[in-house]
Amino acid sequence: MAFPFLRSRSRYRLYILLAVFVFLTYYYWPVNQIEQLSDSVHRSTVQSSGGDASKDPGQLAEEEDTRIYRISTEPLRVNFNPDTNELEVPKIIEIDSVNEALSSLNLKPLRENSDPQKPSQSLDKVNLLSEFITSRDYKPLQSVKGFIGNIDVPSTSNYYDLSCSDIIYKPKENRNIEYSEPILLTDDLASARESLLSTEYKNLITMGDKVGSRVAENWRQFSGASVWLPDEECHLMASRIIYAPNTKSNPVASFIRLQLFDANWREITGRRIRYSDITKQEIDNVLRDYNEAQDDSLLDKISIKFPTVLDIPFDPKVNAKELLGPEDPRILFKDGEYVQEPVIFFNMLDNGKRTMHAVFPLRKPNPKTQKRDLVNFKISGIAASRTLSTEKNWAPFFDSIRIGDSSRTKGYVQFLYTVDPLVVFRCSLDNGKCEKLQDNIYYSSFAGNALGFIRGGTELVPVPRQILQKQSTGSTESRLQMWVGFVKTHIDNCGCGDTTYRPSLMVLTKDDGVFRVDLMTDSIDFDIDVLAWDERDSRCGSGPNVLTPNGISFWNIKHPEDGSGDSDGVPQGLYKDYMGLTISESDANIKIVFLRNVLNYILGIHGIGKHNLGEYELNEGVSERTKKVSDCMLEASYSYCKAYARKKSAGKDMGSNI
Repeated sequence: MAFPFLRSRSRYRLYILLAVFVFLTYYYWPVNQIEQLSDSVHRSTVQSSGGDASKDPGQLAEEEDTRIYRISTEPLRVNFNPDTNELEVPKIIEIDSVNEALSSLNLKPLRENSDPQKPSQSLDKVNLLSEFITSRDYKPLQSVKGFIGNIDVPSTSNYYDLSCSDIIYKPKENRNIEYSEPILLTDDLASARESLLSTEYKNLITMGDKVGSRVAENWRQFSGASVWLPDEECHLMASRIIYAPNTKSNPVASFIRLQLFDANWREITGRRIRYSDITKQEIDNVLRDYNEAQDDSLLDKISIKFPTVLDIPFDPKVNAKELLGPEDPRILFKDGEYVQEPVIFFNMLDNGKRTMHAVFPLRKPNPKTQKRDLVNFKISGIAASRTLSTEKNWAPFFDSIRIGDSSRTKGYVQFLYTVDPLVVFRCSLDNGKCEKLQDNIYYSSFAGNALGFIRGGTELVPVPRQILQKQSTGSTESRLQMWVGFVKTHIDNCGCGDTTYRPSLMVLTKDDGVFRVDLMTDSIDFDIDVLAWDERDSRCGSGPNVLTPNGISFWNIKHPEDGSGDSDGVPQGLYKDYMGLTISESDANIKIVFLRNVLNYILGIHGIGKHNLGEYELNEGVSERTKKVSDCMLEASYSYCKAYARKKSAGKDMGSNI
């Protein structure tokens, strides 16, 4: 009977001893080691999620709700690294979390794991053709003369022997171009200067400053050209700003300024655009750091913030009398087979010679130099021996059939090297090597006698190929191509100022591999009382009288249904189109003028002439056609220049300048 009682007492002693052991272990164990281990695990987990390890869990959870980047810790595999004596948590990058963070920063998301069948744009995307544009007052451009090069003439006749009245273009009333009042586009040049003071160009842009001098006295902005970015739903403007402490005719330095504008042409400030060539690993690293520091400058590694001065590399210490830095930017949207992105073309002094360059503004800077990688265009080959001493007026355009880009190459761009004579180059966007496609060799007689010249103006934009196929043979295999742009006339000593510059509309056509100019107008001023060179008023004073075409910002074309007009009241066989053209007066401002009916105007020439020329005309007579159009256009522009001077003289007693 005593045995069960003894067994019970033995069990109680065991429980007591176990309790004492647990108490003594807890009391004498080095708790600081347990805390260090716990902290190590905590820090590793927090760092993997971009958190602050110094906060207690409750405080951290509260702060994580405000962080933009949610980092996955599932499945969590914490590994001990004996080399570092630390616990390591592997990075897990989830595209959905990355895109959520990018969206919160108003940056374009990555397209990994996206359905290629689904459009990248939202259904409620912004239309570049806003009511701000369509509701403006438009006036017909009636007094401008056009000259066409596609008139059908017998093979026994010499096209160049035709008179200018024989090739004049008189469009029907419903084909007249209409234009709106220009809108001034402005910028904060003081802010631009301030940003440059923190760069290596500081001494260059302050060398001529005087005590009390103002930004308005020393800085100018002009040559603004823009493109619409469909993914970003805004206009990207590239313009030229110069530092000229003495006179604007003799600037010290030139830079490219980038701005964004919305569909109503209001500037967007403080917005960022993500670089197109950034990797998800680079984005992940930046977002983790941003979670930790909340420093906006960290985002510079993956995006560009507007407005800004584009970081084009040039040596600010070059001892040269010529202007330093990039000049006269032109911008094109490359709608390639592989990549869609803007490309900026400009000229710049390089090794003692002014040459043409290209830069991709939405690609990240070189990680070593922190500057942009440039493409320097180089003319090569025996056929290219006759070139200009200064390369600066090239008009870029892309082939409308194939650009040729891929994962290994950026493709090709074409340049209208000169219009009179017509010379065309094709250049690589990888290494800048250029080959000559066509050289008409001979100048028009007007240019040959140095009475006036045709210079490059805007880029050229293509007429949609489906429209050309309808207009010509109707065949989808037709390889006829057509581009529209604005060149500028350069007329010396014709009455108003030393030199007069004006825009002129041009149509370039490629038929069976041969380029020709099918249309050019005489000078266009959109009824602007052009600002004089001294910028005081619009008088004809000393110096040039300048109205320069800079870029075609957009060309929106509405396609009517086959065989009938559309619901907007467009007559049968015509199109409804709007175009934005940027211009500058007196190298002192940037304005945009809206045009409509441009497509109907240029297609009207085929009611008089023809799209496709015969074999003889292509092989023998096509250069004569372009040369004749150039001659008549310059002669008409010279007459315009004299008439403009007389008008200014009659209004302001400037007869001595005629």
